[in-house]
Amino acid sequence: MSPLLLTLLACDPGTAGRYQAFVHQGDGDFAAEPRAISALSDPYRLDGELGTGRAGGTVGIDWSSGRAIYDEGKPLTVNYAVQDDVGEPLDMEALILFSLYGNLQDARDRLGDLDIDIGELFPMNIAVSPALPDPTMGAFPADNEAYVPGTNTMIVLPDLTSELPLAANTGVVFHEFGHGLFHYLTSGDVYGDRLLDLDQPAELTDGAGSLDEGFADMLGTLLTDDPSFISRSIVLPERDVTGDHTAAGVEVLPGEFTDGGVLATYDPYPLGTVFASVS
Repeated sequence: MSPLLLTLLACDPGTAGRYQAFVHQGDGDFAAEPRAISALSDPYRLDGELGTGRAGGTVGIDWSSGRAIYDEGKPLTVNYAVQDDVGEPLDMEALILFSLYGNLQDARDRLGDLDIDIGELFPMNIAVSPALPDPTMGAFPADNEAYVPGTNTMIVLPDLTSELPLAANTGVVFHEFGHGLFHYLTSGDVYGDRLLDLDQPAELTDGAGSLDEGFADMLGTLLTDDPSFISRSIVLPERDVTGDHTAAGVEVLPGEFTDGGVLATYDPYPLGTVFASVS
């Protein structure tokens, strides 16, 4: 089939039995192959039981209340064509989005099989390439995927260069979903206030942030049986939770501190890896 014909077919091509997506092979490897995504009712708009994709919009902070906010963008368009009952992505972004939705479905189903209460995490907002104003960058790093507590929003910043984009990495999706579950378990409401407000003492917020990261890493590891899942996209051996990680080995513990006399931002991941390694 010619590229031109595929492009013409991509105008709201309808549903399919399966969709091409990155699939975790169980040994740490991934392959792009057709898979069922039954929760996806309108693939053209990335809409279904798990949430609805929106293009653009803004993620920020209401500084008067300290709460995160999400102003949703316009309806999303996923570029794909149906061939032999398979939804075939026509660009990398579509492949990433089908992979993300399939991984969210797997997270819901696996936790459901374990009778774990995931509250009202679904349906969630799925924000594709939203604006992240400078003041919020420290709270919500510009990564390829992130969860924004208090808004029940999954941010997706499509990576068109990586062999396995973070937003298509099963372990990373489970990790980010873990942040949503952590927020729900600690606040009792997916749209509720965070466990600790941003104006709380740094030693409290930083410690809670590390516990949050550790919980998310634990969930990603246990659901994939892959303790170095992030290295499938970015080589970070220090995030492999099978190592001998102890709090004594963390260079700086939570709290305000300086680096060469300059106030530094606390990195929650090293201590988070310590928490995750005990699982």
